[in-house]
Amino acid sequence: MSRISKQEYRFLKNEETKRQARQEDFKTLISSLPKPDQESSNFSEAQKAVNIVVEMRDQGYDVFDAVVLSKGFIASTDSDTHGKNRAWETFFGGRGDGSPEPDALWGEIKLSQITKEHTLEQVMTIGTLSKRNKETKEREVKDNFEDSYTYKKLKKCFVTTYYQEGKQKGHKISESFVFEVENPLWYDRIKEDWEFYRDEYRQRYADYKAGKIKKRASGIMKSDTKGGRCPNGTLGIRSDSIIFNKKFFKEASEYYAK
Repeated sequence: MSRISKQEYRFLKNEETKRQARQEDFKTLISSLPKPDQESSNFSEAQKAVNIVVEMRDQGYDVFDAVVLSKGFIASTDSDTHGKNRAWETFFGGRGDGSPEPDALWGEIKLSQITKEHTLEQVMTIGTLSKRNKETKEREVKDNFEDSYTYKKLKKCFVTTYYQEGKQKGHKISESFVFEVENPLWYDRIKEDWEFYRDEYRQRYADYKAGKIKKRASGIMKSDTKGGRCPNGTLGIRSDSIIFNKKFFKEASEYYAK
């Protein structure tokens, strides 16, 4: 079943042809820039990725250029709605496999759509709150924030935003920065909010196992995309995954834009 409209799919294929035509020039630019070392766990490598994005934007290139160079096309079919983000990850050396672990040794790679500067179109998913234990088959949440997938992904998170255009046509780069969860401006706030959702998930999971609640397709947690339930409003929950809500993302994005 088609997930991309015929009009937007034609647009994407047309843009794909344009990016293929200028691919050699784009390759020349990228080859001239220092790239993140994929064998390094040094978080300073994330800044190299930011520098590449800034140079791309300033030289008139965009998300589609990176996607086409990474995998040869923008959308393989009119149902390919997730390929852009995965291709962006692999362009910067990430795995692009949706793993709960950070995308690269040097940090997490995020590509997010915005409606205007600093304003997310929806939310930014940080990662799963729980993971299934292969031996016990039970869903488990880490005890400590510093051991969580959220902390690992946010320790150094390379974020790039691009402007929304239709549903799938967005490609113009806005900004890029490295989010650091250990910044004292928000570390304690994020930690407390994560601990709130940890405890809430454990209670909901216990209720589910006891037959008190049913598991929906989206999971056992009630959605909280605005972060209204957590104490500090930095995070949120959707489909049992931790997210940055729009309000906190705006705060962080504006901070790094200074």
